[in-house]
Amino acid sequence: MKKQAYLIDAPIFFFRYYCALPKVWKAPRGEHMQGAYGYTLFLLDLLSKRPEYIAAAFDGRSKDNWRKTIHSEYKENRASRGGHSDIRFQMEACKDITEALGVGVYTSAGYEADDVIGSLHKLLEEGKVQTHIASSDKDLMQLVGRRCSMYDVRKKVEVIRGPAELREQLGFDPRLRMADYLALVGDKVDNINGVPSLGKATAQAIFAHTSVPLSKLIEDPSRLKQVPIRGAGSLPLIISSHKDLIERNLRLTNLSYNAPCCKGLSLPQLLRVRPQEETILNVLTKYGFDNNKQILSKVEKVLDLIPQAPRPVTRKRKIAKSTRRLKKKQITIVALPEKKIEVSLYL
Repeated sequence: MKKQAYLIDAPIFFFRYYCALPKVWKAPRGEHMQGAYGYTLFLLDLLSKRPEYIAAAFDGRSKDNWRKTIHSEYKENRASRGGHSDIRFQMEACKDITEALGVGVYTSAGYEADDVIGSLHKLLEEGKVQTHIASSDKDLMQLVGRRCSMYDVRKKVEVIRGPAELREQLGFDPRLRMADYLALVGDKVDNINGVPSLGKATAQAIFAHTSVPLSKLIEDPSRLKQVPIRGAGSLPLIISSHKDLIERNLRLTNLSYNAPCCKGLSLPQLLRVRPQEETILNVLTKYGFDNNKQILSKVEKVLDLIPQAPRPVTRKRKIAKSTRRLKKKQITIVALPEKKIEVSLYL
């Protein structure tokens, strides 16, 4: 079996759980922990797949983001999201828990998790390692190729999309054209404006028709008259009229492959490391998860899957004892008016 690697887009999963889960998990001092809780379970499930290589990427300081020097309004539509104290606390918890579980944490000031993943992927690609990018972010689709796929979990179902699946979905090769595509249609999530009067279907038709890079198309847009869609005759004028916008967008949508935290890294540094039980227990206690049956049982499973020299029995007994003394509690979450959902949680 080929060696497998997982590169985790940590912010994607943290915010997914932060927004979706109820605020029933708390740290010892009362901080909400729902985002960190969901992320921790996801990470443990990923570790149970026994990847040879694994790394987690986090965003650097947003105020230093190099893309803001190109577009001052970049991501301003969600600038306050990372400013909430509970988000900062939970994100730091995710980093601590990730490291305690033997997974490397990579982040660089001014660089997004996407850029860090791009830099790590470059190293794995050079080592010819089959890589799965754990994310749903379309920006990262430009990395998908023969030895790289997108990995996600939705409603407990794994979704793996390689080049063939994405070509069928998008109508073009994402590795070659995703950055070009986003430069044309824009990205509301990142506050990048697209070209007016040019929608997704038109952009897909352009890239399905020609393999010429967008950077060259804007220099000679006349060839777009041949795109087999209605109104193709107006495309050269639309593109030439927005050349500056497209050039700016291309600088924003292309990944950086030079995140400082990845410089000098070698492939062995991305190998999965067997976590130390004492370290795990200390970190779980710090964030209020030391009495959580779901997390403790998954930790036991992960430890059993990764061989090492015989470890102290007392520690395993401590985890097992923590698991046994938990009691299931029933809570009611009001999802819709006059409709209640009973949920079993281990608190």
